[in-house]
Amino acid sequence: MTIGDQIRNHRQMRRWTQAELGQFAFVSKATISRWETGEHLPDYQNIDRLEEIFGVPLFHPSEAELQSEDNLRFLESRETVHTWRATIRKLEPKSLQVITIFVKSIIAFEAWQGENEGEL
Repeated sequence: MTIGDQIRNHRQMRRWTQAELGQFAFVSKATISRWETGEHLPDYQNIDRLEEIFGVPLFHPSEAELQSEDNLRFLESRETVHTWRATIRKLEPKSLQVITIFVKSIIAFEAWQGENEGEL
């Protein structure tokens, strides 16, 4: 069963239209249609959102879906995100504060560097 089949089955079990699911997931009806037909795959954030909406874990990709290079990159990035989330959850609150300050510093520096690019 493909990711699109799973989305369609869960949507139909609840007797929702594509437009209704799109409203719940903050995407368009056309996006839901593309996911269900397999034209596109939802990104990891949308998969997480769909899992919350349906209240069940989803998405065990089919063999055919694993053949696509784009889909492999997508699945690898999703796995990386889940690994990072698990690691972050294990950190002490103080460690999270230090990491947050560090990341914000990098973002601020990059923004400053972009603004002052011509002056350097």
